[in-house]
Amino acid sequence: MDNLLVEVKLLKKDFINNAETLNILKGIDFTLTKGESVSITGESGSGKSTFLNTIGGLDNVSDGSIKIEGTEITSLDEEELTFFRNKRIGFIFQSHYLLEEFNSLENVMIPFLINNFNTKKAKEKAKYLLDIVGVSNRMSHYPSQLSGGERQRVAIARAFINDPSLILADEPTGNLDEKNSNKVLELLFSITQKEKHALIMVTHSQQIAKMTEKNYHLEAGILNLV
Repeated sequence: MDNLLVEVKLLKKDFINNAETLNILKGIDFTLTKGESVSITGESGSGKSTFLNTIGGLDNVSDGSIKIEGTEITSLDEEELTFFRNKRIGFIFQSHYLLEEFNSLENVMIPFLINNFNTKKAKEKAKYLLDIVGVSNRMSHYPSQLSGGERQRVAIARAFINDPSLILADEPTGNLDEKNSNKVLELLFSITQKEKHALIMVTHSQQIAKMTEKNYHLEAGILNLV
């Protein structure tokens, strides 16, 4: 399938806790096409974030295969995986994880500068994205000087700086009030659709889940299409 972006086969993830093995993910199969948006719902502790982190290469797998744009990421060494992740995947978390010692513009520029030593281009792209998310007037402000909604907007801009094929969002509005949550979600869906990025979003909200093209539910280590 030419438009296949993510292909997961028989994915397993185990954790060992006090000599007890916990089977968090039990042989999951999953596919995502280019430009598609899906949500992952499930109870707290069901493994939603773990599933997202394995696809993003943040967690090692116990068994199984994860291919992104045809690349088997489980076979990459740490350096290769870091490079691949930075170029192909954009992350948005519940906590913004902005670097406190850098201002908004610099926070957005950093992922681009890791692999591209073109400061001028990094600044141009960062300014463009900050304008899209509506905080161009806050680009010289530091995270401590921003509201929660503004920090999350900056985090969204940062996630898109390298034009990733895939956006992984883990409860991206979990720390926001309803008004800011709606604004951030509107921005997130608007940008992913405009730029034709694929989106996997973990959420506990059925209302948010209905905004994506498909909704999967994770329960007892098994992922099912709702």
